[in-house]
Amino acid sequence: MKRTIAALLAALLLLAAVPVGAEEAFPPAGELIPGIDVSVWQGEINFEQVRASGVRIVYIRASAGQTTIDARFRRNYAGFKAQGLQIGLYHYLTAR
Repeated sequence: MKRTIAALLAALLLLAAVPVGAEEAFPPAGELIPGIDVSVWQGEINFEQVRASGVRIVYIRASAGQTTIDARFRRNYAGFKAQGLQIGLYHYLTAR
């Protein structure tokens, strides 16, 4: 009897843990905002061209590791700010 009850409880827990379909778990988002992320690796950027392409938000790498400031951070920030784009900043790191 105890085994039957334990098996039923285990089955109920398993059913409760099964995820629902992605459509139900993650309803459609609202408006998608076109954006990009940039760092020194993108090189010279034409800020006007980026804005004209429809990009509305830019994430700019500000720093990396323990002491590195992105070499183009200030230029990228000023350029995208002058174009009126929304700006986000990020720090790049890797775990050791």
